[in-house]
Amino acid sequence: MNEHVLKPAVAEPRPSIEYLADTANGALLVQGAQAFYRLPDKTARSAYLEKRLEASPGLKMPELLREHWIEETGYSFPSGHAFAATALAGWFMFMILCAGSRRWLLALFWGWVVAVCYSRVILGVHRPVDVLAGSVEGALLAALAVLVGSVLLHRRRSSAFG
Repeated sequence: MNEHVLKPAVAEPRPSIEYLADTANGALLVQGAQAFYRLPDKTARSAYLEKRLEASPGLKMPELLREHWIEETGYSFPSGHAFAATALAGWFMFMILCAGSRRWLLALFWGWVVAVCYSRVILGVHRPVDVLAGSVEGALLAALAVLVGSVLLHRRRSSAFG
């Protein structure tokens, strides 16, 4: 839903792609960000970007960052990483609260979500609003899962004692 419906509907270019298309930065993507996103799919965009980066030895960046920018060529809004991290952490936090023990793990899960969200901005592949929207999406999914889980748990308890 996020990757194939919402992101293409919003069609927000990644900050890294806008940076590479900006004439003030040397316009590695001379055709611009919008034309870059008209390439057929993420695979084609990644291949094109890799060729452009190889042809531009003047742009210095760490190899891991370069590889990440080549990999992340889909649209930016909302962040799928923030969505997944928040949804997963929310579900695990619910399970921890239901178990009533190991509550110290809640802080670890929150820390993990913050680290994932922050890393997306630091890497230049998302804006803060992207990770905020992805986190809200993830929290809503986690809340829905908790609601469904609670209803099923209540039914199970009711049928066991009823």
